[in-house]
Amino acid sequence: MDLKRAYNIQRHLDLLSNDGFDEYSIKGLLIDIRDYLPQSNLREICDSIAHPLRDKGGSWGKLSQCYWQLKYAPIQGTPRPVPLFPPEELSKEEYFALIRGIENTNADRITAEFGFDEKVLKNKVKSIYSKKNGSWALKKGQKPHKLLVKTLNVCIRQIEVRVLMTQEDMITEIIQAVKSLMEKFESLTFDINVINNKANDISLCILAFLQNVRFTLYDGTQAESIINIHQDNIGLNGLFPLSHFDKKFSVPLISSLIKYQSLNINEPPANQLPPFTVVRNRASMLEVKLIRDC
Repeated sequence: MDLKRAYNIQRHLDLLSNDGFDEYSIKGLLIDIRDYLPQSNLREICDSIAHPLRDKGGSWGKLSQCYWQLKYAPIQGTPRPVPLFPPEELSKEEYFALIRGIENTNADRITAEFGFDEKVLKNKVKSIYSKKNGSWALKKGQKPHKLLVKTLNVCIRQIEVRVLMTQEDMITEIIQAVKSLMEKFESLTFDINVINNKANDISLCILAFLQNVRFTLYDGTQAESIINIHQDNIGLNGLFPLSHFDKKFSVPLISSLIKYQSLNINEPPANQLPPFTVVRNRASMLEVKLIRDC
């Protein structure tokens, strides 16, 4: 580690210890440690700071998967016709979304519906397709049959709603990253317990700057990041439109233990927060300021 990078990291850690940190110093810390992280959810958060327009990564993959499944889903009350699933020829992205849909389906459900397990089902679906000029086409003589229709109904219509990352996961990864750096570079000094003690404040800062992240899904559809309020806790969701539905769909990405009431925002709660920043006020207390009020 070069001296300048080590100095920056130590400065950010000192701000954590001395209650001087805000959204921008947490952002600076993650940028400075990014190059030393293995591939992980924390590394993706750091990558999202450097490259907030995303067309890859775990969050992008989850949104693309949910979008693809809903794109062809017969949602009740749609004001426009639902696009028809094109089984004869799939793009690379749609083919692998089909396979991931099988992988994400509850194993017991697959066995109950088909009489065999996930591995057999994947192999059966794969056996009717072949690669053709960058896409996947039904093999000659194959026709869309009951197996494929049933696979779509059982696997593709079941949307995975679990979050990609919890606050606990995120804080654990930050602690592991800082411990690893301190072991590697003895000049760094820091009480690691500080991170656990200030987990909510650190998480709030991370959620604040992740509001900037945007996604280009596999077919060019644009998705955005929002701060959602669910059961009084805030979290990061991805939001995308569908051509056959009037409202956008929200997919949970990061959950937190932060209560909406703790933010001291003087307006009734809605389903999502307007853009905000996390700064220190004149009393050096951490506070949330809505962007429109700045």
